[in-house]
Formats: sequence, C-alpha cells, structure tokens
Amino acid sequence: SVDAHRGLAEALSRNGHHQRALQGLETAARRFPDSATLLQSQGALYARLRRPGLALECLEKALELEPGNPETLLNHGICAEQVGDLKAAETSFQRALVARPGFPAAHFHLAHLAVHQPDANEIASIEAALADEPQGQALIDLEFALGKSLARIGRHAAAFKAFIRGRQAMADRSPFDIEMTLSRIRQIGALPHKVAPPEPTSLIFIAGLPRSGTTLVDQILDSHPGARSLGESGLVQRLLQGYSKLLGHPYGAKATALTEAQRTALAEGLRRDLPSDGRVTVDATPGNLLYLGLLAELLPEAKFIYCLRDSRDTCVSIIEQPLTGAHGYANRLEDLGRYCRASFRIGTHWTETLGNRLHRVHYEELTSEPEATIDKVLTACQLPPDAACLDFHLNRRPDITPSAAQVRQPMSTRSIGRWRHYREFLDPLLRELPQTTFYTP
Repeated sequence: SVDAHRGLAEALSRNGHHQRALQGLETAARRFPDSATLLQSQGALYARLRRPGLALECLEKALELEPGNPETLLNHGICAEQVGDLKAAETSFQRALVARPGFPAAHFHLAHLAVHQPDANEIASIEAALADEPQGQALIDLEFALGKSLARIGRHAAAFKAFIRGRQAMADRSPFDIEMTLSRIRQIGALPHKVAPPEPTSLIFIAGLPRSGTTLVDQILDSHPGARSLGESGLVQRLLQGYSKLLGHPYGAKATALTEAQRTALAEGLRRDLPSDGRVTVDATPGNLLYLGLLAELLPEAKFIYCLRDSRDTCVSIIEQPLTGAHGYANRLEDLGRYCRASFRIGTHWTETLGNRLHRVHYEELTSEPEATIDKVLTACQLPPDAACLDFHLNRRPDITPSAAQVRQPMSTRSIGRWRHYREFLDPLLRELPQTTFYTP
C-alpha cells in the first residue's frame, strides 16, 4: 500500500539510509503514479538531500493532485525559496495558511522570507495560535514568527520579548553545556599544527560565526566562472570522523602532533570527496572556524576566508534566527556573548598563525564598498576579476541556509547597526563582548 511504502521510506531516512529511502519511493511512485502522498514524501526527501530542484518537480505534481495540502504547500515554499523563486515561496506559504490557519511552520517561514511584509491580520493569526498554548517545535516556530513579524513593522521591544520566549523554549527542549563548549574551543586553540607552505589555490574554506556574512561571500564566489561552491557540505565533519578513527580520540581532546603518515592519510581521505573539474572549490560551513589549523596543515592548496561582522549585529541576528543542533549557546544572552568572545579569540589566533593563507572580510566593508572588497577577495583566492561577482544576487544556484532569501537581494547596508533596536535588552550580552569585536571604520 501507499502508506506502507511511505512508512518504510521514513524509517530508512530517519536511520540515515536516504538513498535506499529514495529508491523505495521512486519505485512506489511508478506503481502508484497518482499518489500525492508519495510525491510529497519524495519531494521532502529530495529537499533533505539538498536537491531542491528535483523536490519542486515532485511537489508541483503532488499539488496538481491535491492543491490544498498544507504540508505539500509548506515544502514547496521552502524549496522555492532555496532556488530563489521568492514570490512563489511567499504564495505557497500563504496558501498553506489558508489551508491550515495558524500553521506554525508556515508562519515561521513566511515571517522569515526576506521579501515579505506582514500585516495586522497575519500577526493576529500568530497571536491566536500562541493563545492555544502550543508545545515543542510549534511553540518555537510561532514565537520566532511573531518576533520577526513585529520587528518588520518596527515593534522591536515586543519582538525581542518574543525571540527570548522562543529561546527559552529551545533551552527547555535541548539543554546546552556552555562550559564544555568553551573548554573545547580552548583545547582546539592550543593544539600544535605544522602549517604547510601554501601552494596554488584550488580550495577555499569560508569560516566565521553564523550570520557574519559567510553565505554572502559564498554566493559571490560561486558566481565566478572559475569557482564552484559545495555550500555547507559536511566535508569537515567527515574529516573529523576520519581523525577520530585514525587517532582514537576526537580532534581537540589531546594536544597531539600528527605524523607525516597520518597527515597523508587524512588529506587523501578529504581530497577523495572533492570535485576535480578545474575550478576552485569552496566550502562555506561557518563552523570551519574551529578547524582552520588542521585544514591548513593537511591541505597546502587551501586558503581561508574569515568573515567578520560587528559582534553586536552578529549576535542580534543569531538571536532572531533559531539555529538548531550545536547552536544552543544562543539561547541565553550571557552564553551567546561568551561564545562569541571565544570565537573571536580563536579567529585572531588563526589570523596570526596562517598569515597570507587567511583573508579577513568585514561584512560592513563588503556591503558599503562591494566592488573594492570583492576585488580583494578574488585576489586572495587567486581568481581574476569578474563582473558576475557583483551581480551575485542573480545567481540561482540552490541555497539551503537561513540566508537563502537574503542572498537573492542586491547588496545593502540596511542591517548594519540593527542591534540598536534592542539596546535596552542587551546588557547581559554586551557585558561579555569586548570592544575589539565591534566594527570601527
């Protein structure tokens, strides 16, 4: 039956067997070609596998069969945003809310869509859904939707309170050990690295705090005909797994110097996952920041772009966007400030250690002087100037990050200094942030 096929695929996917799940759904779809349920599941799985174009094809077929399915409309909107069709995304989220009034996930994604301007009825709908006392992810989605919507219409005090309520719900759901996290950052910063002399650049790692401009720089580089981006590829995560298997302990757990044989084995394992079409390959995972020393030791062909932004704006942007997983440091203002300070410290360490293999990009300079700043980035990456980099917003490559909609817009300075909207609430954060992390022209 359709339900049996879908249930098996969901079980396989939950256990990490995504390709087997996809093969099962494709087989089932041929057997039941008029099943909107199977098409919806297939589209959702393609989206999880970072293939939003294929996901959209499945979801559009599903909507032809069931035009008012709210889950399908939600997933269609998410994928449309990822491929840069922001109008279609807005329409799909709005249709999902017509089909299911108060739908938390649809409210969340609509509120965070860069081109969307909420109205009073939409905000009232979010508040009504919150009055029903939702729990878990529904509560989190609605609080952040309310916060973003209120911020868009200038009600920043009420918006911040909504963000903090959402953050508290996240903290209650997933406790986070900030002391363990900070200890790990200190240990990584103390590890010995024998940094290899640089070779001609064929690989670039973009690093920095979330919301510091990493996706923007990635979009700019991917627009260059001589470069291709892997996005947030998981490349470094696979490196760390190889490191743990080879040395018997996680990276950062011990101050261990690698032998020549270990360096060779790790580097070869990493290179096997890289494309080889003659273009410069870019990885844009913000968390790369912790591992630049290891990457520089293993890969002499790699250079690094370290994205910086005024820590007050960075932190406010993080507060507004409920990143999940390893980002529990953002759920308390004091913890966010301490994490930000530690990250800047290790970023300074790599800057001093890696010399001309690392290029710093300030978000404020990139947005206010794009042409000159982009020229410097391309020079550091050993790429010739190209006008397409200035028109990065026309690049329609899929983007699954929270910045997917923002990088479809032309360069703008409107986010600079946004922290001032919330100044009266930020003392616990600001006490932890050194002034050296503030941007000064």
